[in-house]
Amino acid sequence: AVQIDAAINPGNSGGPVVNEALELVGVAFQSLSSDDVENIGYVVPITVVEHFLEDTRRHGRYTGFCACGVRLQTLESAAMR
Repeated sequence: AVQIDAAINPGNSGGPVVNEALELVGVAFQSLSSDDVENIGYVVPITVVEHFLEDTRRHGRYTGFCACGVRLQTLESAAMR
């Protein structure tokens, strides 16, 4: 997701996000709800939306993204750092 400086409300969540050239760059999908945060929204990039639509067209369902097999583990022990 991409963070944007815009208020996204229930009425415009799921709506298009366009750049200055009026090109579609993504879909607005949620906003943070907190007393300390205002006008912060998130966008699903258009490349992710296109992947979802093409995957659904080809397979009749969403099969997801491939995994590269990399795992992450935090090193909490100072001896392991």
